[in-house]
Formats: sequence, C-alpha cells, structure tokens
Amino acid sequence: MKMRRFKQLLAVSFAIAALCTNIAFAAETPTDNSSATNEVAATQGNTENDKDIISEKELIVDKTDQSTAGEQTLPTKEQLADVKGEKIGSIVIQLTDGKAGSSKNGIRFSCVKVADVVAGEYVLDTRYQQSGVDLNAVDSAAVLKTAAEKLSGYQIGEEKTATTDQKGAVSFSNLEVGVYLIQGEDNPTFDVIEPALIAIPTWSDAEKEMLYEVTMEPKHTPRPDQPNHTAPQTGLQDRTLYYLAGAGGCIAVAGVLLLLGRKRKR
Repeated sequence: MKMRRFKQLLAVSFAIAALCTNIAFAAETPTDNSSATNEVAATQGNTENDKDIISEKELIVDKTDQSTAGEQTLPTKEQLADVKGEKIGSIVIQLTDGKAGSSKNGIRFSCVKVADVVAGEYVLDTRYQQSGVDLNAVDSAAVLKTAAEKLSGYQIGEEKTATTDQKGAVSFSNLEVGVYLIQGEDNPTFDVIEPALIAIPTWSDAEKEMLYEVTMEPKHTPRPDQPNHTAPQTGLQDRTLYYLAGAGGCIAVAGVLLLLGRKRKR
C-alpha cells in the first residue's frame, strides 16, 4: 500500500516538474509575429517595385519637388517702392496633407504683425527689435525661415487666431500692409508646423504684380513614431523569471521526494 502511494506521489511530482518546464519554455518563446509580417511586406514591396519601374521622367519630377524653386520670400526694396500703406489685405492658410492618419482639421493658427513698410523698407516693431532680425537682408527662403524661427521666440504682439476647417484651410482678413508671423499650434493630431513669415503685399512671379490677397502653404514635418515600450524577449536578464520558474518546479519535486524518502525510512 505504501509503495503504491509512493508511486502515485512520484508520478504527480514528475507531472508538476514537466508542467513548470513547459510554462517556462512557452513564456520564453516570443509571440511577436512582426518579423514574419515584415518579411511578407518586404517580399510584396519587392514584387511591386519590379512591376512599377521608375522612369527617367518620374525621377526628374521628384528632383523638382525637392528643390527650393518658387519658395516664398519677401518683396525686394524696388518692389516695395509703390506699396500703398492704406490698402488692406488678407492671408489664406492652406495645410497640405500630413502623415498618414493625421488630421488637418481643427488646427489653430496665430497671425501677428511683426513689421511695417516705411519708405520702401521693412521696419520691425519695437517689441521684436531685440531679436536682431533684419528683414531687409532677407534674400532667400532659407534666410526667411531662420528669421521666422527667431521671431517666433519673441511673439509678444497682438495676435489673431483662427482654426482650420475640414480641408485644412483658415483665413485672416482686414490686415494692414506689413510682415506677419504665422504659427500653427503644437497639435498631436497633425504634423509639426514650421513658423513662417509672409508679407502683405507679396510679389507674384506668375501675375507679375504685388498681391494683397495672398495664400500660403506652411511647411510641416511628420511627428516621430511613438516608441514601443514592450521589452524585447532577448538576453539573459529577460529570461531570468522563466529560469526561476523552472528551478522552482524542480525544487518542489525534490522536496516531495525527500519527504517521501524520510517517511519510508520511518
């Protein structure tokens, strides 16, 4: 009878040990199928690339899109000579599509005047002169971008605000002649929008005249993807808990066998 009971307990002990071992190995085995998914996506991508061969014409178009030709800058002193200070203008802001999944609806923009046009030259508002920006020295889109970034840190004037519609459009009207700083709010639903400067009036190369009703498309860059905080199941440290679980099962089995051995001796 004792021998039969001993065999039963021994069988149960081995079953527990086997179960602990299986749990440890099962937990250690990664369940993330991202690698397989990435391989499939890569295979599909290669197949599509083989089918859609980029032509020389498409390459030229891509290079043109990357260039700085046609980017906005400020009118020159010669162009400002005939500007009439009593005229009123407007600025229409049109957001282009952002990163996939983003929304350009409901983005708040601010518009603040930072400079006047006096005798054919730009004169910064006294509240912005400490920035050291010289708008009369702006001769390229890159210099204008740098000026906008500097002035955005000194935004202390009276600003107007408005919110984009579903198409990403918003407008500011009844604006005096001068230079305006345009800024989009930091909204997690859309890309990061760069501050921009635009003048009223602005010279149009297409129409060969100064426009008081101007439209602009602010530049924006996609936000970086949120990092995955799930710890990868690699390395000795990540497997420690699994090894401890297996070791615990073995210790439990050894304890049962030791206890049974003592009882048999008695």
